[in-house]
Amino acid sequence: MDSLPLRQLEQVRMFDVIEKTTRAYLHEMRSLAVDRDGIEHLVGLTLDETVFYIRFFQAPVSGDFPSRMDTERYLKLQFRHETSRLSVISAESQLKKERPPLT
Repeated sequence: MDSLPLRQLEQVRMFDVIEKTTRAYLHEMRSLAVDRDGIEHLVGLTLDETVFYIRFFQAPVSGDFPSRMDTERYLKLQFRHETSRLSVISAESQLKKERPPLT
């Protein structure tokens, strides 16, 4: 991980602040993916987009209010993320149908 540029390291640290319970929930909801460098991000989004998405989501809590442009970007990312997440769930369901567990 030391080979990552400083900006990416900062983003990784930022994503690491997600509490374990939240991470477990996101994993259960099929919201998380891991890239080839072993870095978690939201399914269907890049690391940069994931950081933006999480910061946007947390902004009202911190007292920051997003611009209209940020809100539009967030909504586009949310749609892409949810579409990707549902595709993962669908693929898992299809795999279970094709390979039912042995009982």
